[in-house]
Amino acid sequence: MGGTAYAEQTIASGLVVAFIAVVPMLLIVINLAFRVYPGRRDLIAVGVGLAGVLMLTQGAGIHGSPAGLVSIALATTAWALGSVLSQRSHPLAPGATGFASELLCGGVALLALSTLIGEPQHWPNQAGPWFAWLYLVVAGTLIAFNAYMVLLSRTSSSLAASYSLVNPVVALGLGVTLGGEAVSPGNGCRRVSSWPAS
Repeated sequence: MGGTAYAEQTIASGLVVAFIAVVPMLLIVINLAFRVYPGRRDLIAVGVGLAGVLMLTQGAGIHGSPAGLVSIALATTAWALGSVLSQRSHPLAPGATGFASELLCGGVALLALSTLIGEPQHWPNQAGPWFAWLYLVVAGTLIAFNAYMVLLSRTSSSLAASYSLVNPVVALGLGVTLGGEAVSPGNGCRRVSSWPAS
């Protein structure tokens, strides 16, 4: 998640969602190492979903900072690898304890990385960042992440990761309404305003 957030600073959301849409395919490839082979329906669903997302984001272009591109590539690969490992060889503690421990470890790792790269440590004095944080805590963590982890513990990783084929539509909509991006036929999603410096 931290890698995706970092990449979003210098890459248009159309390109980010294209990378995220590859996660179900990565899950299938990583599962092959554990001799877990996808069914025909899994392959068709992942292929059709990936094609749809790529059509939605066509023309977005591979542009942005090299660090952002590396960051999103590593983020999606790590997410897929972690998902498979939590099912196959490193299961989490049962229930909310496992989810909470994963989130706490991730938070500590991101805080340490933030300190290492010298990000300023300050509390926002405006309401906007606090509302964004609260939304991410409730919708992104308590609801969405926990739902993903429950699905991962009860279904195939490909089915659990099907969210990544729906999220691009949501992300593009938010990019247009909140992020100053424009979507046009043949040009995908591009940022209208200049990217923030990183």
